[in-house]
Formats: sequence, C-alpha cells, structure tokens
Amino acid sequence: MSSPPWVQPDAEPEPCVEASEAAVKLEDVTFAERVTGKGNGLVSNVGALFLRAVKVSTVMQGFGGAFSTASGMLQVTLGDYERSKTVEKIDDFISHCWQTGRWGKFLSLCWVYNFRAAAIVSWLAAVAVFILEMDSVSFLPRTIIVNIQQGGQMYETNRGFWCVLLCPSIFLLVAVFGQDLIRTRMVFVDKFCINQVDPNLKDQGIQGLEGILRQSERLVLLWTPAYLDRLKCSYELASWLYVGKSHIVFMPVCFATLATALIAGLLAHYLLTRICQVVMAEVPLPVTCLSLGMVSVIMAFFARSVVRELAQLPSQLSSYSVERTRCFCCEHGHVHPTTKQDMHCDRKLVYDVLKERFLKEEGKSEDFDWPLDSEAFTYLDYFDAQVRRRFDQYLMPSGFYKISYQHCLIVASPAVWSYLDQAAYLESLPSLEMLRWALYVGSMIFAVIPACLQLFLLVCSYFEGICVRFGDGLLPRLLSTLASATTSCFILLSLVGLLTFPFENFSSILPMIVASGVVSLPAVLLFRTLQEF
Repeated sequence: MSSPPWVQPDAEPEPCVEASEAAVKLEDVTFAERVTGKGNGLVSNVGALFLRAVKVSTVMQGFGGAFSTASGMLQVTLGDYERSKTVEKIDDFISHCWQTGRWGKFLSLCWVYNFRAAAIVSWLAAVAVFILEMDSVSFLPRTIIVNIQQGGQMYETNRGFWCVLLCPSIFLLVAVFGQDLIRTRMVFVDKFCINQVDPNLKDQGIQGLEGILRQSERLVLLWTPAYLDRLKCSYELASWLYVGKSHIVFMPVCFATLATALIAGLLAHYLLTRICQVVMAEVPLPVTCLSLGMVSVIMAFFARSVVRELAQLPSQLSSYSVERTRCFCCEHGHVHPTTKQDMHCDRKLVYDVLKERFLKEEGKSEDFDWPLDSEAFTYLDYFDAQVRRRFDQYLMPSGFYKISYQHCLIVASPAVWSYLDQAAYLESLPSLEMLRWALYVGSMIFAVIPACLQLFLLVCSYFEGICVRFGDGLLPRLLSTLASATTSCFILLSLVGLLTFPFENFSSILPMIVASGVVSLPAVLLFRTLQEF
C-alpha cells in the first residue's frame, strides 16, 4: 500500500530520547513537543517513550466501573491518568460512547477478551470430569438412572450431573476475571491515557490521536446506536481508517447481551432436562418442546433489540453529518458540570485537524469523486463523504445479522457440558456405539447448534422487518416474537430429529454417517456464505 499523502518520506527521523534525559516532569513538556519535537501541526507519529496504555484488567476492574455513566468522564482525576504507563505499542484502542451504560460495555469486553478462554477452560474441565465419572475411575458418582435407546437397543445407564454443576461456575469465573490468564493486553482508553485534568494536555492529546492510532494493533469498537452520534467516536473511527488501518473488532453491545442470554437459556434447558431425568428416568418429547419453546421466546425477545439496533446502522451512515454530532463540552456550554471549570472546545480541535487533512488531500485522492464546485465543498463535507464511504465498507459487512462460528461454539458450551455428563456410560458399550455417539454429539455441537443460532437471528430479523411494516404496537411485537420462537424451534427440532432417528433405530452405522453429513454440509455452506457476504 502506498504511503498516504500526509506522510513525508524524505523527513529524517528525530533522534531517540534516552531514558536518562526523560526525567523531566511530563507536565513540563507539551504533547506535540514530546512526540515530534515540534510545538504545532498535526501529530502523526508518536514516540514510544510517551505512548501511554493501561492494562485491560484495570479498565475492567470493578465490573467496568470506569465506564459508569454516573461518574465516567465527570469525575476524572490525575490518579486515573497515572494508572496508565508509557509503552512501545498499544494492543487495542478501545473506542466507545460514554453515554452507554457500564454493564453493557463490561459484558462486551468480556466477550472480546475472556469468553473464548472461558469456553476452552470449561470444555477441558468437562473432559476432566468425564474421566473422573468413568467406571474405571469412579471418583465422582453417577446417580441418575436413564433409559437410552441407541442402535436399535435399549440401555439402562447411570448418568452424572457434575459437568452441568461445576462447569458453569468455571466458565463464569474465567469469563469475568480471565483477562490476564494468557498475557496482559495493553489498551488505550481516553479516561486513563489522556490527561483529562490539564486542559492544554488534553487538547494536545486529541491532536495527537492520529499518532496514537498508528501505534495500535486493533480497534475494539463497542458499538451502540449512539456511537455515530458522538463527535469523539466518529472521529476516532475515521482517524483509524484514515491512517490505513483495517483490523476492527466490531462488537455491538446489544449482541454481547444476547449471546450471554443464549448461553444462560441453553444452560437452563439442559438443567431442566436433567431434573426430568432424575424424576422420570427419561425426558418426554412434550417436556423438551415446552422447554425449548420457553427459552426461544425469551431469546427472541432479546434478539429483537439486536435486530432493531443494527437496522439503524445503514440509515445512520447514509445521513451522517459531523456538524450534527454531539460532544460533551458543547452540550454543557463549555463549563464542566461537576467542577464548574471552563472547558476547551473539543469540536474546534477536531475541526482544525479535519481542515488540515482536507487541505493536504484536496483534489489529490484518486479514489474519491471530487465535485466540480470545489468552493461550495468544504472540509466538513469531505469528511462526511469519507465517513459514509469508508464506514459502509468496514462496518456494514460486520453489522449484518450474523454470528461468527467461533461465537456460536462458545454459546454451545452448555451442550458440551451436558453431553460429556452422559458420555461415561459408553465405556461399557461396543466401540461401534462409541462411534455412533461421537457422530451424533459432534454433529449437534459443531453443526446443528451453530446453524440454529445463526438461523435464529436471521429469522428474528425477517419477522422484525414484517413487524415494522405493521407498526410498533404491542400486538405486532408479540406476534413477531412468537413467530420467531416458533420457527426457530421447528428448525431445531427438525435437525435434531434427523439425527436422532438413525441414532436410536438403526443398528448399522451408515445411516448415522449419512445423517451427520446431511446436517453438517448445510451448516458449513451457511457460515461460508455469510462470511463472504
């Protein structure tokens, strides 16, 4: 990729500052002087000695208390800034809207940093528990007597419950507190990494945002419908794309809530079936349908909010205008609501940077259709046009109603715990039955459940679109929720039935192999198609 026009390739790099010469107090040197050796102009390169980041564990401390809208940027102290430190590079630049509540952002960060590790650790723990439940080990008792039809024969087996009891706790602990399990990620959050107490240093931090982004590996975007409505958020994302970066972790806050609710719903379903096995030694089909139906209705309720929020993204992009965005200082008349001190105008600083970019690129960018009437086309119009074009390219594919396959496997964790609780009885069966069980469970975990989760969100988006056409009243919303839940349950039960019938009734393994292929191939095609969408 060729260098952007604002980079001067012939310029000689500034000499490195030795650590012994850096003993001067940070507040005694302006931000621009520290990072470039100059006192004015757009800051595009940041020296490693003064690049600041904070541990992600610090950001998530107290269940995301740093993001609390009750305090947040209203009660920023110098101590917050001192919790960050100078680094050579930043792992993640966290871009978020301060108007969004702390719990949604905390849950989103848990999904970004912890949930994958939580799934892996809980799966390994389930395997360990399965080994301890085996007859050859007999460390953990299996007290639930269950009748199982498999391969045309009926077996009376003893099942355990330890995985379903222990693994959720392990998953929860890692999901909430596991951000430092592998290595500490250093992240940029404005509250900690820009001096918010000194107005001059804060201004220089905003001017140096481009240089900070250049030294960041990823942009973690905690998206809500209010994101593009805030000047700071849209400026951060536009600057990220402006410096030629493309690695964006797009995490809608509403999705994190939905995915967590899906895990809780699946766990509730498997706990209910386990209780039925204790009472009745089997799970009747009506009980299974009733359990899945209740879970689906609740999940459809959560999914509606996800669909509705993501549906706003195209219209937000098409009508975006930086002049209509809001910023904290202007909303409070440039007087801090808590300290009552005067605040510098962030909008003026951002506009100055945008104007400088425009002057450097005017008429030069080959991938932009410059208007003939250049006098009426201002630097703000140029920024708006770039936002609509670039955001549409990078956000719309991510904003489509889809769940990544990895996230689907994380959501399927309760199924892994439940099936491994059942697996101990296989030790006494022929190897052919072990293979039959492995095909059935593998197809369920790696094909059926992920495909149903993806189809569930697509079905919800379809019926929500119909609901919008008939108004936003209580009856259309109720019908949309019930239709989504019913359709999703039908798809799930159909796929499960397609696997269960050969699993229970045929002694030959061939029908089970065919059924496994029949449900797995469409799942692969589904995710492959959505990935390329």
